[in-house]
Amino acid sequence: MRNTKQKTAILERVRSTKNHPTADWVFEQVRKKIPNISLGTVYRNLNQLVADGSIGTYQFDRTVCYDGTVDHHDHFRCSKCGTITDVEVLEKDFIKNIYQTQELHVTNVKLDLIGLCKACLC
Repeated sequence: MRNTKQKTAILERVRSTKNHPTADWVFEQVRKKIPNISLGTVYRNLNQLVADGSIGTYQFDRTVCYDGTVDHHDHFRCSKCGTITDVEVLEKDFIKNIYQTQELHVTNVKLDLIGLCKACLC
């Protein structure tokens, strides 16, 4: 896949935010820099960036969000405001327990933590 100015702008925008944006949000943001970009171009490039491992995805319900952080991490989603936050959870003991009690070899863990964020608790 070749790198175009559209793909570069999309990648930069997704990596510049911690908000786990939707394709529509990325489209609106990139359009400020490249006014003639189409929503189809944004979707096509987001899919290519996911396929080549440059960005990740996070999905809840039917909403797909994009994640500029590709290192292993988990997510916390506020059930009230919908904010998605990256979290690091120490999983070694969890995986070790599964292996010892159920004799399963775990190769990957993805946790989705759901609750109320600090702002919604107030």
